[in-house]
Amino acid sequence: AVVSTQSTGNSQPAVNAARSNDQTFGWGPKNGYIYQKGYIEFFATAKDAKVIVDLISKYPVLSYTISDKAGNDCYTNHQKNTPVALTWGVFPGREIIQPTIADYKTFLIWKDEAFALWEQKWGCIYDEESQSRQTLRDIVDDMYLICLVDNDFVEATSLWEFLDEVICHIDLREEAARSTDVSC
Repeated sequence: AVVSTQSTGNSQPAVNAARSNDQTFGWGPKNGYIYQKGYIEFFATAKDAKVIVDLISKYPVLSYTISDKAGNDCYTNHQKNTPVALTWGVFPGREIIQPTIADYKTFLIWKDEAFALWEQKWGCIYDEESQSRQTLRDIVDDMYLICLVDNDFVEATSLWEFLDEVICHIDLREEAARSTDVSC
């Protein structure tokens, strides 16, 4: 259901105090520690975006920003002028280094680039009148870019529990559309 209607753009797992020399998550000077909040960014249909907005209040540690291509239909639950740290490192004798953030203004700029990729990078591969080219146009016209951040990098389960609940609701909605004998 969700997997068939969405495309993941970017994501990272939560990390709580990985060593800076860790093979997977490490970076920066020696003897430091790395932290990251889990997040995922993807495209979804308007109906799926509505499910996300309707359910997310049950998960107060999650932040979200959602927008259509034009930016006319845009939702967020975090302060529009406050950046949110996504990745940071703590190293001996240094201030905290914070290389990755998420914020509303940057999301809106990235949104334009992300939607343009569908048309400019992928669209040009296909003939103008092809079904593949039309599918890409439909994605650009009908999808929403969604960014979800789990602000609890220690427990780090809310994002995945939330996505499971979203998938369940979408599956039930689709099942209900095929049958009249489905209940939540």
